[in-house]
Amino acid sequence: LNGEIFNSSQTKKIAFYYFWYDCGEPCYGQFQVLNDLQKEYGEKVDFISITYQKKAQITAVLKGHPLRFNHYIISQNELEISKISEGYPTAIIVVNGVVTFCRSGGPMNLQMMSKTKDQYIEIINQSL
Repeated sequence: LNGEIFNSSQTKKIAFYYFWYDCGEPCYGQFQVLNDLQKEYGEKVDFISITYQKKAQITAVLKGHPLRFNHYIISQNELEISKISEGYPTAIIVVNGVVTFCRSGGPMNLQMMSKTKDQYIEIINQSL
């Protein structure tokens, strides 16, 4: 959001990518879980938020639903060409350049969010 260019070769050993847009609860309903992970593992893991929305729209969402990740914007066309996401939101964990976890789509209830958080923690802890 601040104009920096993202280069995946500059990430830490573990990178957690979260692809989202302003789709409501499915996308930002997980923000608190993600913020908890970032708070616990932020020194050892890069947490990266990626969306195709305009800066003003992202800023408005983040005012009501903070997400403490580094935020980057990519065009919707570039996302579609890359075929990274099968739905939103999409969470991807990359360890040493290898995708070790990918989950697409929503919505999630509290039980699913808890289970998914446990999966994130397990993958991160195994990879540290």
